[in-house]
Amino acid sequence: MVDCRAYLNFLDRVAHREIDLTVQVFVKHQYDPIEIRDGFDSRVVCFHSDNWLSLNTNQLDTKLRPHQNIRFVSLDCAESQMDEWWEENEGVDIDTLLLGIDGAENNLAVLKSFGHLLDKMQYIIMSVSVSDVWYSVFNQFLSDWDFEGVDLESHSSRYHIALFRKTKKVKQH
Repeated sequence: MVDCRAYLNFLDRVAHREIDLTVQVFVKHQYDPIEIRDGFDSRVVCFHSDNWLSLNTNQLDTKLRPHQNIRFVSLDCAESQMDEWWEENEGVDIDTLLLGIDGAENNLAVLKSFGHLLDKMQYIIMSVSVSDVWYSVFNQFLSDWDFEGVDLESHSSRYHIALFRKTKKVKQH
């Protein structure tokens, strides 16, 4: 799992005014979403598979309310169809997706489960294998959703962090 410092390295490459809601999948530390919220200046919904008992109960598993800026959801995203879950439980547009699951195959499966929600996203920052093959696979998949890979940084000997950004299509007259 990726800690939030890897995501925060990309702060200078995203348009903060475009980001209202960030979704973080698989949180390593329970305080990472606070750093994400403050760094990206956005509301955060984070998914984790652990029950963090030290969290305030009003932050756990309740729909993100207008003045709430962090929601923690105990859900195994690898076992869920995220587009269906999101429509049923939140129903608002996701601007940025932070995806830090161990294993490229797992990342790809979860990414695919977001389905039509990828249409409205502006940024995806995710861990990818140090192998260039997986970066190419993600680039290929995300190009179908009008994303382009714009940056790839080494984060450790095990993985890189990649930034994908929605391409701005120019309308033809």
